[in-house]
Amino acid sequence: MPVMIKEMEAEQMPSPPREQPAVSEETSLTPSDRQAIFRAIRLNHRREARRRAD
Repeated sequence: MPVMIKEMEAEQMPSPPREQPAVSEETSLTPSDRQAIFRAIRLNHRREARRRAD
């Protein structure tokens, strides 16, 4: 659904990629972007686990 809305908006008023909302950036994540996100999440989980252990 979000993709369809994005396409409709693009037809109404075309804008450069940098001015698109954060939601549209999420729909077009590259594999390396996903890796970086997962890595950050894993690091955060480790920090939380360490905090609970103390």
